[in-house]
Formats: sequence, C-alpha cells, structure tokens
Amino acid sequence: ESCSGLTSITIGNSVTSIRDYAFQYCSGLTSITIPNSVTSIGGYAFNGCRNLTSLTLGNSVTSIGYAAFWGCRSLTSITIPESVTSIGEGAFGECNNIQEVTSCAATPPAAASCGLNHTSCTLYVPSEYLEAYQNAVWWENFKKIRAIGSDWDVEFVDWDGTILATIKVPDGEAATAPADPTREGYTFIGWDKEVVAATGSETYTAVYEA
Repeated sequence: ESCSGLTSITIGNSVTSIRDYAFQYCSGLTSITIPNSVTSIGGYAFNGCRNLTSLTLGNSVTSIGYAAFWGCRSLTSITIPESVTSIGEGAFGECNNIQEVTSCAATPPAAASCGLNHTSCTLYVPSEYLEAYQNAVWWENFKKIRAIGSDWDVEFVDWDGTILATIKVPDGEAATAPADPTREGYTFIGWDKEVVAATGSETYTAVYEA
C-alpha cells in the first residue's frame, strides 16, 4: 500500500486472493495482470492507482470488492470475465475515462452502484446474452448495449431506390461510401446524412442538385 514508486508487479499462479488495500495508492503502476488462480479481489485493492492504463482479470475471478479500482482514472476499457458474479459498490468509481465495458458472464453479475457510467460507456456482451443484459437490473440502464463482434448491414441507395452498395460493417466502425453516383442533368452533392460509426443497420440515400 502507498508504494508510489512501484512500477510493476508479478502475481504468481499460486495466489488465490488479493486482500483489502493490497496495492492501494501504488500510483506508479501502469498495468496489472490478475492470474487465473485468483478468485477474489478485495476492497480498495487497487484504489487510487491513477496511472493504471491496462487491467487484465483472470478467468477465475468471481468477486471484485468494494472500491477495488476506485480512482483508476487512466483506464479506458475493462473486460469482465465470465466467472465474475459480483462487483462491489464503487469498484470502478471515479474511473471517468472508461468508454468500453465488455462482460463475458452468461448471467449479468450483481453490480449495482459499481461506478460505471451508463451514459458514456458502451457495454459489449456475447450476442447470445444480449437480451439478458438488456433486461437485467442495473445493466439495463446502459444507453448503448452491443453484441461482441456484431456486423451491421449498411446500404447506399440512389435517388430512385436502386441499391448502389450493401456493406457489412463491424459494430462501431464507419462504412466506406461507394464511388459517387451519377444522374443525368444533376450533380451529386452527397448523402442524406453523415456517414458515421455503425451501431445498427443503416441506409444512406444519394442527394443531387439540378
């Protein structure tokens, strides 16, 4: 605890739990890998590790304790393994820069008040569990819930409805528009809306000026 000069740690495969406050305020840490042998992470275990940019949780972790990663403001994404059943209150509190959360658990973990922002974070889950998360207490509040690895059909159509191109686009990526179409007596001036990152199937229609 409070070893601010500590820059790296290696946790052996015989370790089964990380106890309360173990690495609190070790602000020099930039990455942490929790081995598969660990089943629980205690309260405040990595609280205040503000320079932590990479977090890998082993696939045997079942519980993440109260405020375990509170104030880890350099984290931008986290992956919750399928073994996790509970995430403590404030576990990711003040982790204001997390933009992506991936949860692999078939049953949405108990996570009320864990600190993740429902508005700014995009939640990714396996496609077969998508409905479960959309209807689960607390998880249902995420504004954006996406299936992992999902592709979306993006269509570009001409003024008369003719399909110019149908492109499969990975979730969160923008489609590349086809070559500018032509229409006799008109000049193509663009599409009816800005081509943005796909979060669902989308259609763009060619717009012309006489």
